[in-house]
Amino acid sequence: MKKIICNLKLLCKNKKRILLISKIQYWIISILKYNIFNKEINIIIVDKNEIKKINKIYFKKNKITNIITFDYIKIPNINIITMGEIIICYENIVKESKIYKKKYENHLAHNIIHGILHLIGYNHKSYNDLINMIKLEIIIMKFIGYNNPYFF
Repeated sequence: MKKIICNLKLLCKNKKRILLISKIQYWIISILKYNIFNKEINIIIVDKNEIKKINKIYFKKNKITNIITFDYIKIPNINIITMGEIIICYENIVKESKIYKKKYENHLAHNIIHGILHLIGYNHKSYNDLINMIKLEIIIMKFIGYNNPYFF
């Protein structure tokens, strides 16, 4: 039987607007359900100080960002692939939601989708890669019941 495991860790102080794990699991399962492998994904929601530390340590960037992804590992003798971790800055998602006049839930969904696409191999290093990733994000957002996350 195919299995998708979604672990959610809340490591930020202000948790009042963070969605239930069931909603986030729905997004992840909707995206990954057509894959035949067992998958495990970790989503960690942190505050701005923590994401800044992580960004500095691993990417040498001394700034706050909205999302960081770390690629998968294959655990020997276990039939589950840990796809990786998506680390999300709660405060930055809230801030960006206000700046871009988006609903928090929509913006969080978009960022999680963006992170999952990175974990399965997509990137935006070239213009064509960026366009392909944007198109896929729009399709997935529509598939899970949200509007186009971009302004065009």
